[in-house]
Amino acid sequence: NAAITNSYATGDVSASSTNDAFAGGLVGYSYSGTITNSYATGDVSASSTSTSSYAYVYAGGLVGHRYSGTITNCYRYSGQSFTVTKNGTTTYSATNTYGTATDMATLQSVDFQQNILGWSADDWSFVAGAHPTLKNVGFVN
Repeated sequence: NAAITNSYATGDVSASSTNDAFAGGLVGYSYSGTITNSYATGDVSASSTSTSSYAYVYAGGLVGHRYSGTITNCYRYSGQSFTVTKNGTTTYSATNTYGTATDMATLQSVDFQQNILGWSADDWSFVAGAHPTLKNVGFVN
């Protein structure tokens, strides 16, 4: 029942297991809850060494697997790659299409970040052609 709002992830993601494996650019497995005004850009891979037909292996640009809940106004980089491997065999290249596929120039545009995602300059520092950074984030030693 968690809520993820106004967030993004840019790193590549991989999950490997001897049974189920769920990998997503932002969320690996969403049982319920909401994801809103967010995006992901990294490549995603999931792999399992299981030979069981009951082992689930999912990879997706924004969310690896969604059981229920809502995904609203979310995006994924259209150039992402997805790899799903089960017992040494690549079975398919994408398991879902959660999030609207969008080019990098759009994801990094200030207009998109402020007017489409609705992110506020009170919380974020925006630079054209880059991902935004959070303001007032302190570091604890």
